[in-house]
Amino acid sequence: EASDHFLSRTACYLIGMNGDPRKPEIAAAQAYFAVQSRRMELRDEADAALAHDQRRLELRDRVTESFKRVSKSAQEAGVRNARQGAFHDARYRGLYGASLRDVRAKKGLAEKENLMDRAGPLELSANDFQMNLAAQVLSREGVNREAQAIMRNKEVAERVRRVIAESGSPLPEDLPVEPPIKQVAARLKAMSKLPAAKS
Repeated sequence: EASDHFLSRTACYLIGMNGDPRKPEIAAAQAYFAVQSRRMELRDEADAALAHDQRRLELRDRVTESFKRVSKSAQEAGVRNARQGAFHDARYRGLYGASLRDVRAKKGLAEKENLMDRAGPLELSANDFQMNLAAQVLSREGVNREAQAIMRNKEVAERVRRVIAESGSPLPEDLPVEPPIKQVAARLKAMSKLPAAKS
């Protein structure tokens, strides 16, 4: 005569994982758990990559808005349209320690390639912060001369660079390039059209 025992799901799993693999049922359960563990590892990796892509795309959009904001502030501070390029290059000189052309060359990018389209989250965040801070400084200080606006933009960028260096983080020019943002956007759009996974 034997008693019936009702086990929780977790208890059944533990018995299967710790049982004698010479018994066919236990061997089958252990093989199942090995396969399921690997599936979860792959899913976790895919989820982490998806989160990275989504974060990067959001930051790239923010940088676009920050660029417009600081460009408008520069214009209000007296920077002519013909000198907007010099104004923005001052950011690169301060934040990266080199001109945009030299930064592109160091990172192996084509001359016309947009650096921000190949930047990762940390690099995008640094640029976003610098541009918002520069826009605020120009406005607060009432800068109204082109040369002064360009100089202040570079000084703000140098301050941000110092903070990065003091924190022990890699400097922006040393950060690796990432896949083009258009590829990331296309991949996320394609994934959004897939049917949702059932849990």
